Amino acid sequence: LPIWLRDRCQSSSCYNRRTLQRVLDTVSIDLDIKPTHVRVDDGRVYLTWPDGHLTDYSLDWLMENSYEMRQKKVMHQSLWNANVYRQSKVSPVHCQRLLETDDGLRELLQNLLLYGIAFVIGVPAMEEATEHVAQRVSLIRETFYGRSWTIVHDFSREDVGFSSDALIQHTDAANMQEPFSIMVLHCMRHE
Repeated sequence: LPIWLRDRCQSSSCYNRRTLQRVLDTVSIDLDIKPTHVRVDDGRVYLTWPDGHLTDYSLDWLMENSYEMRQKKVMHQSLWNANVYRQSKVSPVHCQRLLETDDGLRELLQNLLLYGIAFVIGVPAMEEATEHVAQRVSLIRETFYGRSWTIVHDFSREDVGFSSDALIQHTDAANMQEPFSIMVLHCMRHE
């Protein structure tokens, strides 16, 4: 903790307020550093370091930047299957709500973070509409397939993804340098 407190000092000799960058060389801080004097006064904590440097923080800032407080806010992810997802009563987000409101986006992202899957309903059956939804969630990464692609039965390809065979659990594009973080699938027609 002391090294973290010394490193985050916002004094003019440690932090450039114009560029919002630290100028203190973190590597130069002694790993065993401890303040020589600590004083709390009027909602601030003052720390004097062995070299005489004075650091001060508001108690509010320390609480806001506390890793303990952040851990309490962390959403715990759940492993899922169809039954778990149904029992969770997580509603799909309507396309219009997702595209037009921050609450819709927030709900979709919470579902995605919590369960690893989220559903959007009411998306028009057009590739452009799917891309529009995907762009609302994140940047679309160009792949060797392009920005997006349509998967249809094509038995000439030697790839189970283009067949009518069931797909077992798998990770798409695991051999790529940067595998997909989020994959958006849009079932436009099912027979």
